[in-house]
Amino acid sequence: MSGLYETIVVIAGALALGCAFAPPTGGHQQAEEWQKVEIKGRFSFYIPPEMKRTSASGIDSLVGEYRNSNISLSFDYGWYSDSLDYGGRTDYEERFIEVDGRKAKLVTFSQSNSKNDFTNFAGIHFANPVDGQDKLTMWARYQNQNDLNQIKKVFQSIKFL
Repeated sequence: MSGLYETIVVIAGALALGCAFAPPTGGHQQAEEWQKVEIKGRFSFYIPPEMKRTSASGIDSLVGEYRNSNISLSFDYGWYSDSLDYGGRTDYEERFIEVDGRKAKLVTFSQSNSKNDFTNFAGIHFANPVDGQDKLTMWARYQNQNDLNQIKKVFQSIKFL
């Protein structure tokens, strides 16, 4: 019985340690190493610490971009945000999820003809997050499955203010 008890203690310890270093999840908990980004009192999300804001800007909507060596993450909050209708692309997948109590469309696909190192695409679109006019689309170009896992955690961390 003592061997079983030691195994349970080791597993519980490993789970606790894993949770302590995990990025934020859908519960909007902030892991210390991830940084919170708040966009003009409209919405917020968390990104990995090595991501840096670029100079991207918009004219008629709130636009931004954050990058690191593996991921380019962008958003567009306004009337004309992309609805992510890209059916027919290579490895295209679309599903509806709930984030911050709101329905969102999540899409992923491959970009074999990409002009940069980011050969994959993931995006999330909220057609009516708050006021009935503005929409939010956040998308990322990335390299591999580990990057996609981080991107999904960013998407799940979105909170409307």
